[in-house]
Amino acid sequence: MVRVWGGGIYEFDAFYDACDQHGILVWQDFAFACASYPASDPDFLQSVEIEARQNVARLQRHPSLVIWAGNNEDYQIKEHYDLQYEPTVLDPQKWLQSKFPARFVYESLLPRIVLEEYGVPEGGQAVTYQPGSPYGDARSTTLKVDPTIGDIHQWNVWHGSMKPYQEYPAMGGRFVSEFGMQAYPHFDTLRRTISNENRLGSEGQLWPGSATMDVRNKATGHHFRLLKYVVENFRIRELDNPITFGHITQIMQADAVAHAYRGWRRLWKDRQCGGALIWQLNDCWPTISWSVVDYYGVPKPALYAIKRALSPLAVAVQRNFHDWTTRRAGGVWQRDTGHVEPHLSSLVHYSVWVASSKLTKEKHCRTVVRFISIDTGKDLVPKIEIQHSVLPNTTTALLTNTSVLTEVQEAALQKPKAAATKKQPEKDQQKSVSDAAENEGETESWAFLDHEKLASLRRAAKAARKEEDYQSVTSDDRARFH
Repeated sequence: MVRVWGGGIYEFDAFYDACDQHGILVWQDFAFACASYPASDPDFLQSVEIEARQNVARLQRHPSLVIWAGNNEDYQIKEHYDLQYEPTVLDPQKWLQSKFPARFVYESLLPRIVLEEYGVPEGGQAVTYQPGSPYGDARSTTLKVDPTIGDIHQWNVWHGSMKPYQEYPAMGGRFVSEFGMQAYPHFDTLRRTISNENRLGSEGQLWPGSATMDVRNKATGHHFRLLKYVVENFRIRELDNPITFGHITQIMQADAVAHAYRGWRRLWKDRQCGGALIWQLNDCWPTISWSVVDYYGVPKPALYAIKRALSPLAVAVQRNFHDWTTRRAGGVWQRDTGHVEPHLSSLVHYSVWVASSKLTKEKHCRTVVRFISIDTGKDLVPKIEIQHSVLPNTTTALLTNTSVLTEVQEAALQKPKAAATKKQPEKDQQKSVSDAAENEGETESWAFLDHEKLASLRRAAKAARKEEDYQSVTSDDRARFH
């Protein structure tokens, strides 16, 4: 599906013809966006009716067009400025006399035009109409959202509370019609647009944070928002290099949208989420934006991440996320605080599932789960093989909240246990623990050890007076935790 939002246009016929031909569903907003319109003005209302009727009459022949929405986020304006809106008042003429007269357009005029132009076919309505996007039941719209009703725009990643994008899976809704993450376009696109030399021969503007690059990004607060999500997830070696920094933003965007699509597709099993539309597909000028295809038609990596997450048969892995840099408000702590709780990041749990969409019958599969060190390329623990069935049009859980701590600790402590069975002297036993720490560290088997086990190894190494082992465990513990 592709959504033509209310701040866009009514596209040319060729667009809808192509969607008809290729089986792409179209969600079409009427051309109202992010404002409170003067619907109480008769001349304005007449203009709206002419424009809306002309476009509905022109486009109603297209089978690809399945949803008309009254506006984009205009109910957010109503909520933000606390404009008069009484759901129990059902007289349209009274809506025109309120402080939110545009309600008449969205809930009376436009649905009437759609009904008149489409007609009522035998067996029900010809096309879906909803007053806005997002829209729930008039009480749940944009700022006050009930995710179980209608559609939502999920902007608490990037905008709003700027949550880590790893939390996307828990931030879905019945249908997510907007969400997204920014990224640079490819460097060639920037180079075609911004010069790296000015007329005086000095340094140009082709670097992150320059005035011209700033002009090319119209998102509010884009400087700190983009940098926040990059530095939270990646190590940046060349912050002022547009090629390096731009590429990292693209990888970050791809990782973010993959978290969303994987997690929300998983919810289809219980019908908690029926779909999601990325904001946005493309750009209308060479810019830095949320798009997954830039102005010149060059795809960003995020497009391929979406394709992979939505493939007809897709295996998905999700590691449980702990925001250990923030202690969230709760029963004892009444506000978010900066008390660091790094031990949470060492409690590694993960889930694996398979999502299917085009299967017509049960399919028998074999799934292999491996934990591979990115440093050595070696398996950290023995692989897990699962023989299972995949059911049509649902998700099949393979592993849920499974811990890798036991498996890794077992491998890491195998030598100390063997040494203990030989009833070595206490010092020799401690020495074996120290040697195990050194040897297993070389194969990255320490990657997921928790604090308690690590502290035990430190004490054993120190008691054995193996200073070099003790220093090794101490200095590398942070790296090995990640």
